[in-house]
Amino acid sequence: MKKKEKPPPDITMCSGANCPLKNECYRYTAEPSKFRQSYFMSSPIKDGNCEHQMEVYTKNKKDDT
Repeated sequence: MKKKEKPPPDITMCSGANCPLKNECYRYTAEPSKFRQSYFMSSPIKDGNCEHQMEVYTKNKKDDT
């Protein structure tokens, strides 16, 4: 699976409580805003699936050539 390169500017984050997918989800792994950040009231995981899961984003690295 190809990972997207640019994350959305504002997301609802997730605490990852009792979620087996948290390390594969941008809503959990993203760095929260230090000024204001929204979170789900409870983890949206149901039956091991999450309809709100987002891909983890990677930064584009330039070659040093």
